Amino acid sequence: MTAPEVSVVIPVHNGAHLITRALESIYAQTTPVGEVIVIDDGSTDQLKDVLNRYSFEGRLISQAQAGQGAALNAGIEVASYEYLAFLDHDDEWVADKTQWQLDAITSTAADVVVGSVTNRRIQPDGVIEDQQMGTARVLGASLMRTNAARAAGPFPEDSRTHEIFDWWSRAAQTLNVHKDPRPALIRHVHGGNQTMQQEHHGRSDLLSRIRDHRRRHA
Repeated sequence: MTAPEVSVVIPVHNGAHLITRALESIYAQTTPVGEVIVIDDGSTDQLKDVLNRYSFEGRLISQAQAGQGAALNAGIEVASYEYLAFLDHDDEWVADKTQWQLDAITSTAADVVVGSVTNRRIQPDGVIEDQQMGTARVLGASLMRTNAARAAGPFPEDSRTHEIFDWWSRAAQTLNVHKDPRPALIRHVHGGNQTMQQEHHGRSDLLSRIRDHRRRHA
């Protein structure tokens, strides 16, 4: 595959101290991506300064803080390429993610390809502890057709948590999702993880999302 065909969306709120790791994993891909879109969701840290020092060559879109769902929607709206990928600002891709997922999505004619996830925790003494999750519907481990993602509808912007769970629930009704066990994402586990915090907080929101999910798939 000679031409880059992938738009990457990175939503970030106050992630200046970690975003360069995510960017480096994108630029180190064995098959390069077409564009990187950083959506600054009302950050109050030094994000813009860090990107300037890093000589960031992608697109930076700043918006008033509106939440993860709104940031993801803003990135999807401006994506230019046929395929779409996501990465949280504090995570990283394995080096051949783009390559093997492009091969998989074209060979299977799927709308979405999802790979496997490794949860990584780095101890204070530098010891790395990895936990294999297998294939999971995690945005950072997926590659999808941009038109299909748009057809599935936007992420919720209703101020509740678990927006990504809700989106996958709706997308599963219309999109052909292909699971592949090959490694795709290293998800860093630490106290500041927005995703990890949502997995343990906002229980009433989660129960509401689950009820919505059950109604859709009844």
